[in-house]
Amino acid sequence: MTAVPPAIAVLVGPSGCGKTTVGRLVANRLGVGFVDADDLHDPAEVERMRHGEALDDARRGPWLDRVHQALAAAAGDGRGLVVACSALKRSYRERLGRDLPRVRCLELAVAPAKLRARLESRADHFFPPALLDSQLAALEPMPRHARIDAEQPPDAVAAAVVDRLERGDAGIVDGSALPVYDLGKGHPFARDRQQPLFDLLRMTGLVHDTDLLASRSLTVAELTTVHDLDYVECLIATSLPLPDPRVLARAADHGLGPGDNPIAAGQHDAAAAIAGATCAAVEAVLAGECRAAFQPAGGLHHAMPNRAAGFCLY
Repeated sequence: MTAVPPAIAVLVGPSGCGKTTVGRLVANRLGVGFVDADDLHDPAEVERMRHGEALDDARRGPWLDRVHQALAAAAGDGRGLVVACSALKRSYRERLGRDLPRVRCLELAVAPAKLRARLESRADHFFPPALLDSQLAALEPMPRHARIDAEQPPDAVAAAVVDRLERGDAGIVDGSALPVYDLGKGHPFARDRQQPLFDLLRMTGLVHDTDLLASRSLTVAELTTVHDLDYVECLIATSLPLPDPRVLARAADHGLGPGDNPIAAGQHDAAAAIAGATCAAVEAVLAGECRAAFQPAGGLHHAMPNRAAGFCLY
């Protein structure tokens, strides 16, 4: 088995989110180094911030360069590293992604009111509470797949971070929960393909319930953005337990009948659910719920606008 390289992670969040405490816990669990990015500030800047003066982008630049250098050094010599950092704008995170693709940025999310309460209760904190607004303004929220609920105890937050780092940020549609269409005994399109796959994924710990993406079926209106209405209506009609003989007479025009795509009850509903699950996976990525998504029951790419082909309906 190929060894997994040590994690290189940046935990991002404003003062009071617990990133330093959590970062140390994460680093200890992973057996890697830890750097508090606050320690990389120029001493003169630190003194200004202690008196409530916020950093502007120009003064933040040299500090971010030092953060970048620490991450690059860890990536260059194969060491792992966890860095706790207050606020990284999207442009800087994108720069990290280009320069250091192994770095994972995760946001520790806490409601602003709770952040203020935490800071006000800690007189010895590095930043005074007055700087929180400027930090919140500088922090551009990350996609949902990169956010960790940090309103839990530190141990629970650290466990969630380690889990995210080890398992990645991809989602999967539960193919075993989707309806299937049965093309008959002996047909190569087996209806029980998904259950053994998901039994194995769960048994080996590769998939957890939190990885599963919500699914939906496509409506006729959505299907007809790709398929002709007469084909969709024919497939709906032939999917009934007792199809109308007049519909059956024209089913062959749509590739339905003996051969690759025999007529079977419930085909439309199952195929619309499978196609809808693929769309739901795409929508989850676009909405920021995950960085990548897999729909193992999908890929029915032989279907044509006006006919079924190669076991594929929609």
